[in-house]
Amino acid sequence: LPGAQRRALEMALLMTDDDGPQPEPQAIAFACLSILRVLARARPVLVAVDDIQWLDRPSASVLVYAARRLRGEDIRFLLARRTDGTAEVPGLGTAIPEEALRRIVVGPLSAGAIQRLVRERLDVTLSRPLLHRIRTTSDGNPFYALELARAHARAGDAGIDTPLPVPESLSGLVTHRLEALPDETRQALTVASLLSDPTIDLVTEILESVPAFVPAIEAGIIDVIDGRIRFTHPLLSSSLASRVEPTTARGIHRRISMLVVDPEERARHLAQSATHPDPGVAEALDQGADHACRRGAPAIAAELLERALKLTDADDPARYARLLAASEATRQGGDWPRARALAEAAITIAKEGNARARALLLLGLSSSDALEVCLRARAEAPADPSLDARIHLALSDARFGVSFPLAYDDACAALEAAERAKDMSLVSEALALAAWLQGALTIGDPHATVERALRLERGSSEHEGNGYASRFILANLQMWRDQHDLARDNFESELARAVSTADLFGQAHARLHLAQVEWRAGAWDRAATHAREGLDEWPADEPKARGSLLWIASLIAVHQGKLSEARAMAHEALATAEYDRLFGARNQWVLGIAASRTGQLESALDCLERARDIFAELGVVEPGMLLFAPDLIEAYVTAGRLDEADEFSAAFERQGAVLGRPRACAIGARGRGLVLAAKGELDAAQAAFNDALGVDATWRVPLERGRTLLALGAVERRARHLKQARATLGQALDLFDALGAEPFAEDARRELARIGGRVPSADGLTRSEARVAELVAEGKTNKAVAAELVVSIHTVEAALTQVYRKLGVRSRTEMARKLTNDN
Repeated sequence: LPGAQRRALEMALLMTDDDGPQPEPQAIAFACLSILRVLARARPVLVAVDDIQWLDRPSASVLVYAARRLRGEDIRFLLARRTDGTAEVPGLGTAIPEEALRRIVVGPLSAGAIQRLVRERLDVTLSRPLLHRIRTTSDGNPFYALELARAHARAGDAGIDTPLPVPESLSGLVTHRLEALPDETRQALTVASLLSDPTIDLVTEILESVPAFVPAIEAGIIDVIDGRIRFTHPLLSSSLASRVEPTTARGIHRRISMLVVDPEERARHLAQSATHPDPGVAEALDQGADHACRRGAPAIAAELLERALKLTDADDPARYARLLAASEATRQGGDWPRARALAEAAITIAKEGNARARALLLLGLSSSDALEVCLRARAEAPADPSLDARIHLALSDARFGVSFPLAYDDACAALEAAERAKDMSLVSEALALAAWLQGALTIGDPHATVERALRLERGSSEHEGNGYASRFILANLQMWRDQHDLARDNFESELARAVSTADLFGQAHARLHLAQVEWRAGAWDRAATHAREGLDEWPADEPKARGSLLWIASLIAVHQGKLSEARAMAHEALATAEYDRLFGARNQWVLGIAASRTGQLESALDCLERARDIFAELGVVEPGMLLFAPDLIEAYVTAGRLDEADEFSAAFERQGAVLGRPRACAIGARGRGLVLAAKGELDAAQAAFNDALGVDATWRVPLERGRTLLALGAVERRARHLKQARATLGQALDLFDALGAEPFAEDARRELARIGGRVPSADGLTRSEARVAELVAEGKTNKAVAAELVVSIHTVEAALTQVYRKLGVRSRTEMARKLTNDN
C-alpha cells in the first residue's frame, strides 16, 4: 500500500506505536478498499461476515465504504444477519446496488438438516419422534436445536414423554449450559467475557493462576487459537458478562485496567470500574480518545469522550474542553446531529469571548445555518487572532452561496488576522481563498495572490489537507480561462494527493473539477467517468459534494441528449443546494437546456434568466463561470426577443475584450451573428460568425466552435452558398459526433438534409469517424489529427477504435489500404 494508507491501517490495527499525526478519518477505509483490490488482481475474493447485526460501527463503516466503491473487480460479499423478517435489513447490505444483490431468506431448518447438524456437532443420532419434537420446539432454529439436543442428552435416559428441558428464552439455554461447567472455568470465562481481546496470558495474569479453560473448550463454548480466546457465539460472552454482580464486575475491571497496555482498553475498564465522577478516570478516557483519533477512529474517540463527560462534574473546568473535543470527534465520525448537541452544550457553559466563540465555530461547522452561527461567533469579538482568522474563513465559506463580495471581505479579514497571529498555515489558506474570489469577481491580481500562497506552502506538508490548497485555486483560475492542460495537471495532482491520504471530500472535489475541465476540453467520456466515480465515492446521505457532482453529471447528460436523466439529476441536485445558490443557478441552467430541447421555450427562458439573475446577485463577473450565456442568447433569439439577445451579446463581447477572455469574445460575436441572421442581414451575420471563428482558432473549446460552425453553415445555406454550407456543416457535425453531442449533431444533420447533401449512413462510419480515418490514412499522427479537428487525442483514439472495428482492420496501414480500395 502507499505509505499513508499503510500507516493508517497499522495504527488502526495497533501494529505500530507511531506517535505522528492522526490519519484522515477515511484513511482506514480507503486502505481496506485498496487491499481488496490488490487481492482481487490475483484471484477471486470473498468477504464473508456472519452475524452482521453484531458488527461494530467502525468496522461496518469500513466495509460499507469498500462495498460502495467496487466496480468490476472479482470481489463478492456474503453477509448473514439475524432478523425477525418483518422489515428491510439495514446496514452493510444496503451499500451494495440492488441489481447486484441476491437476497436469500434462510428459513427454518428441515428435520433432515437438524439431524445432520446434531450428528456432526454432538455425535448423536436422534430418534424420529425426538427429532420431530426438537424440530417443532426449536422452530427450525439451528442454535436452539443444538441446545435442546444437548439438554436432552444431559437428561440421560429420560422417557420420551418427559418434557424437553426448554428454557423460556435463549438466555436461559445459555445459562443452563454454562452452569454445567466447573466454578473455576466459569470464573475464567467471566474474565474473558469482559475483555475486548481476551488471551490466555492476560486472563492468567488477571486471575493470578492458570485458567481452567479445558472444560469450556470441550463443551464447545470457546475456541483457543494462537493463545487468543474466542467464544463460539457472542451470546455466550454477553450472558456471562451480564450475570456478574456489579461490585465484582467493578473489581475485575479495575484489575484489568492495571494490566492492559492499550490506552483505549485501559480507559474503558477504568470507566466501568468507576461509580462516581472521577477526574483521573476522565483524564485516562481523554488519553484513550486521543489515541483513537490518532489512529483514525473518531467514532471510538467520541464514545470514550462521552464516557469521560459522564465522569466529569458539571462544575469541573475540564467539562468545556471535553464537550468541544467530543463534538469535533463526533462530527468527524459522521454523527452531525450529536456533534451539534455537544457543541450547544459547550456554548451553555462557555464564558463570553474566545471560549464561546470556539464553541460557536464548532457548532457552525456541523450546522446547515453555518452563516448565522459563525456571525454569532464573530460577535463574541475573539481576542485570539488565530481564532478570529478561523471564524472569518468559515464565514467566507458560508457566504459563497450568498454574496461573493461579502465572502471576499471575510477572506481579507481572515488574512489580516492570520498575519497578526503569524500563523503561516492560516495566512496561506486565507490567501488561496481570496485569490479564488478575486478571480470570480475579476478584481485585484488573483494569480499574484495565489503565487504568494504557493510560496508559503512549498516545502511544508501542513497545508496538504487544506480545503483551500493553493494549487487547487490556481487550477480553478486556469479552468475559467480555458487553459485546459494546465488546469488538468493541477487537478490531477490534487486528486493523487487526496487518494494517497484517503481524503474522501478531496477526491470528490478534485473529480468535480476534473469533470468540468474535460467537459470544456471536449473529452466528455473522461468527464462522465470523473463525475460517476465522484458520485460513487461520496456518501449519498451527505449532500454538499453529492449535489455538485450531480450537477456536472446532469450537464454532461443534457448535452448528450439524455434529457430525462439530466432533469432527474438536476432536480435532485437542486433539492440539496438550497444553501448554495451558485449550484442552484448551475442546475437552473441545465433545466433550461433540457426545456429548450423539448420545445418548452417559456420554461427554458424562465430557468436561464433565473440562472443569470442568481449569478448577478452573487456578484460573479468572470466569463468562464457564466456558462449559461450561449444558451440564454439562443433562447432569446428563438423567442424573437432580439433586443435582449443583442444587448446581452454586446455586453458579453465588450467584457471579453476588456478582460482578455476569448470565451466571451467568441460567444458574444456569435450572439451578434444570430441576431443579425434573425433580422435577415445574412452577410453581416456571416461576418460576425467569422469573427467568432477567428477567436476559436486559438481558443480550443470544441462544443462552442461546433455551435459557431452550425450557425454559420445555416446562414450560408440560407444565402444559397450551398457548397460552402455543406463543408461548414460537415465540420460542425464532425465536432459534435466526436464529442457525443447528439442533440447538436441532429441539428447539423437537419441542416445538411435541407441542402440535399449526403448524410452519413448509420450502417457505416459516422462523418467524424470518416474524417479521422481520412486524416490518419494521409499519414498524420493522432496528435496532428486532434489539432486539426480541435478535439482531444483521447477522442481521436476512441474514433480510431470504432473505425478499426467497423472496417475489420487492425492497423493504420490496413485501414489506409481499405479506404483506398473502397474509393
